Amino acid sequence: MKARQSYLGSIGFGVGLCLALAMPARADVEVGYLVDATAFKAAISGTSLTFTLYTDAACTNVAATNALNVENTTVIEQLKRLTPKGATKAPKTARLTATLTGVTPPATAFLKVTGTGITAVGGDCQIQLSSGAPTGIAGDGFVKAWARVNSDGTIASCYNCNPAGSVHTLSSGSYIVDFSPLTGNIAGRPRTATLDTLGGGSLTGEISVADSVGLPSGVFVRTLDSSGINVDQSFSLVLY
Repeated sequence: MKARQSYLGSIGFGVGLCLALAMPARADVEVGYLVDATAFKAAISGTSLTFTLYTDAACTNVAATNALNVENTTVIEQLKRLTPKGATKAPKTARLTATLTGVTPPATAFLKVTGTGITAVGGDCQIQLSSGAPTGIAGDGFVKAWARVNSDGTIASCYNCNPAGSVHTLSSGSYIVDFSPLTGNIAGRPRTATLDTLGGGSLTGEISVADSVGLPSGVFVRTLDSSGINVDQSFSLVLY
């Protein structure tokens, strides 16, 4: 009888182990969403936003849902959009970046965000990932890394960056942000940078990004004033 119980117990353990191994892994996933910056002003501190991932472009098949207060999103950045001559002027646009916790991301994911102040730009159902790779550097869509950089080049905060390897170069308004914890080579990756006070107030000027010559894991950032002169400015940088 004891031998039979041991045998049945082994079967139960084996089945449980197989089921556990078959279950998809859950993870924290970074997502981004474009919204109308003017309408977004209605989303004051304490406003709850619902982030819902879907597996289809019509946003009908739910994969995961997280609710976050607006102040708990990772980054809120104002984008500077250029309108081609003769085209309809684009609305003032902001990008929300947030971390969804305990998510099993599908191979292809689409995001919809709802709540007070949310008016989507570019469609309500925005693609996040279409590479079949939910984690790591492969694939564009999900945010892979970001950094908030002070005007003196020090890192205020970051995700998947190397503060010790990020520098303010000898010339004014020139920076290199190192993302070596993510990968050894990020040349050509999609990325966005925005002048950012990292607090209240506002900044005026321009910002540009490029591959870093001599540091494959870095992004070169240049900041200028409104007249096009190199000047030190704080900024946020997001890598996809």
